[in-house]
Amino acid sequence: MSGKYLSLVFLICFMSPVLSLDISDLTITSEIWMSENKDLQISFKCSNCSSDTLVYANITGSENYEEIISSGFISEPEGNLTIYSITRTLGDNLKENILPYTLTVFCEDNNSQTEASSEFYVNKFTSDIEEITIPSENPYLTIYPLDTIDFKIRLDRIENGHSGTLTSGVNFVIALNDKELTILEKTPPKDTNSPWILKAQIPDDMEYVTDKKFAVNAVYKTHQASAIYDESFNLESPLEVTIIEPLCNLNNPYKLIDTANINLTIKVDYKSKPLEDINSLEFKSALDNTELIIKEAKPLESKGIWKLIVNLQKQEPREELYYLDIFATYKNIEEKTIQSLPIQFVIPFKGKITNANNAPISSEIVLTGIDREEKIKTANNGEYNLQIIPGEYEIELKFDDLINFKFYDTELEDSDIYSYTNQPIRYDSFEGAEVEALRIIAMVFAFQFDNAQITIPCTDLEYDSGQIVIYQCSNWNFGKRVCDGGWNTISDIDKNDYRIIFEVPSFSKTAFAISEDKSFELEANTDKEEYFIEENIILQGKVSDDQGNGIKDAKVNYLIENTNIIGDSITDAEGKYTINLNAPKEEGNFNIKIKAGTLHKSTNTITKSVEIYRKKELEISVPNYLNMELGIPVSTKITIKNTGQTKLHDIHLEIDDSIPYSWYLLSQPTIYELDAGEQTEINLEFSVSEDKCIDCKTQYSVNIKAKSEATTSKSFILNIKGLESETKETEVEETNDTPEDNSAGFDITGYFMTQSSLITQNLEFIIFLVLLGVLARVIMLKKKSPSGEQNNNSMEIIKKIREEFMK
Repeated sequence: MSGKYLSLVFLICFMSPVLSLDISDLTITSEIWMSENKDLQISFKCSNCSSDTLVYANITGSENYEEIISSGFISEPEGNLTIYSITRTLGDNLKENILPYTLTVFCEDNNSQTEASSEFYVNKFTSDIEEITIPSENPYLTIYPLDTIDFKIRLDRIENGHSGTLTSGVNFVIALNDKELTILEKTPPKDTNSPWILKAQIPDDMEYVTDKKFAVNAVYKTHQASAIYDESFNLESPLEVTIIEPLCNLNNPYKLIDTANINLTIKVDYKSKPLEDINSLEFKSALDNTELIIKEAKPLESKGIWKLIVNLQKQEPREELYYLDIFATYKNIEEKTIQSLPIQFVIPFKGKITNANNAPISSEIVLTGIDREEKIKTANNGEYNLQIIPGEYEIELKFDDLINFKFYDTELEDSDIYSYTNQPIRYDSFEGAEVEALRIIAMVFAFQFDNAQITIPCTDLEYDSGQIVIYQCSNWNFGKRVCDGGWNTISDIDKNDYRIIFEVPSFSKTAFAISEDKSFELEANTDKEEYFIEENIILQGKVSDDQGNGIKDAKVNYLIENTNIIGDSITDAEGKYTINLNAPKEEGNFNIKIKAGTLHKSTNTITKSVEIYRKKELEISVPNYLNMELGIPVSTKITIKNTGQTKLHDIHLEIDDSIPYSWYLLSQPTIYELDAGEQTEINLEFSVSEDKCIDCKTQYSVNIKAKSEATTSKSFILNIKGLESETKETEVEETNDTPEDNSAGFDITGYFMTQSSLITQNLEFIIFLVLLGVLARVIMLKKKSPSGEQNNNSMEIIKKIREEFMK
């Protein structure tokens, strides 16, 4: 290209105008009102701006106020639009003012800078309650439903640089405790120095409140201004009902046992003044929301004072209180008593304390429950009467003799427990009793309790408290003053020089014996040292004190070791005792343990040893007499019985020499064995010929003997008839007879031999030797044969030999 063209291009470019930045249509689209919002909304146009253009703003105002709005808060145009906008929350130090604030917007880039400004005002709308007037008859700061209240309210505003009092265009809302009042009148101010006058009425359905404040909310255009009055008010019922009598409180409620009419004195006020309009007043009564019958409602001479008689039905006795209210209705307003009357349904705790002779007993009774205590002293006749709340109590009885009973966890739940008797408590204390005691203390306590503590003073008793023993009878006969059961020692007692303390479990009738700790001695002896099985053992002895005096009514216990033989006996007036007991049923050595004791103390145990054997005994039964004639055999039965306690062996029977051997024959002279209690019969036969009966007597005493481990004998009378010259019967004893003639010899046959018979003695001696050999053979056979049959055969042989010999 030639130089000519280059110069032209350069000139054109140099001569072209530069496009500058420009801000237009700067608009503030919102008003700023204090106490509402402080958001400033702005829009404007920026000509020749690009994405590289820096846009920002600042606000300046009075009191050196300045705030910079950075580009981060300015929204950039979208697309071809060049309109920018700002929504900015201003700082808290912005103040209402009649002077304007200045908003300046800046746009700049590398080539140029521009700005635009606009003014705006901060507006303010305020309200204030200058005065509240309530009805003059009301108590101070007290209002009632339907009262008309006067409010003086001042409204001020600053708007677009102008200030002043609003006189129109305002709506009001008045509230108490968030409940809106009805505005009856609204009077604007007469001039800029006057307040608004509003009359509002309290709703009749508003709940009663205390210590609450009135609030007013004023609305101007869309702006609100609220105010709260400084003083607090009480919204109360205009109708006030007060119980004047009876005067009761929670610590001293009105107590009832049964259905009753309660006389009440009621005071009724209307707006703090006695209500005189008696014709428009009605009453109702309720006990814990259960309606009661008002039997009478009568005004008294004093204005606003009424007498009411209310019928109160019996309620269940309980620890919680019942509450009685009186409701009064006047001009459609119903109100109940300011303070309810506390009612306590109770149970009677009453009775009469007497001793066993029905004499009155003086006592102080203390009932301690949860957060309560009742005290009463018995009257001169022993009576007491309390009205108590049902529940658990600790009951303490303090008697004139300083003896003290404490009953823990006593259940007093229902009045039915008093219906069975008017003497649920009785007390007795006396010296001497059925046992040797220094004092007897008896108690009847009909209520259920857990345990009791008894305290007994020692100062007026003549004994050392360290030597005492306490005994208890759990089945005491109160009227007879005797123990129908046994006495038991109370082991755990606290003893000192002044008092004795111990505890016992629950009882209904009991007695305690205070005794000295004495020592006793026991003597015990048996009548012998050896006994048969189950034989009677006589045990004798004496129980005495440390001075040797016999102890009456001491109990003597015994037992035989390793047996179930036990028993007891009681000593007599001299302390002596006799015990009869059966020996054990087994053989061996046994120890008899003997111990004695009284209410006061037990003795040491004495041991006596005895040897027990099985009894070995035989019994023979024979007839009292037996008659026979010469030459005519006669027999009888002999019963042998083992009356011992063990088996007997080899029981030998024999007849002593009271009669000749040849006269009788035993069918079984030896019994091999006989069990205890077993018996057997033996046949005994007699036969006497005339030629062998020389100098015979008409009567003999026959003695039969049985010999084994035990030996016995029995005698009977043998009468012989048919003798030529009968002699007078003689008395024969059960002992062995001896020959009347000492010169006579004794023949092997059992006959007595006279002098005349000795002539033929040599011949008979030979026969004797032969017979002796036969007898030896028979004895050998008997030893080999234990059976009764073999013995009988032997007897038959002997019998034949004897018959041959007698011939």
